[in-house]
Amino acid sequence: MCCSTFPREKQGTGLLLIFLVFLSGIHIVSYFSVLLLQLTSIALCILLFCCYFPFFLRGSTRNNFSSPRR
Repeated sequence: MCCSTFPREKQGTGLLLIFLVFLSGIHIVSYFSVLLLQLTSIALCILLFCCYFPFFLRGSTRNNFSSPRR
């Protein structure tokens, strides 16, 4: 009975080690994915700002000078 429980305990600690390594790997991967997501969102915001800001300027100047009030 003693010999049959010993390998099971060893297997449990091995599974626990694998689980901890798996969790730390997920933590590292999630950290890098969050960092990548933040960088891409910042880049998209800058891109949208550069693309649409001249249109906003052009639209506001066009609205101001197109039709003077009576």
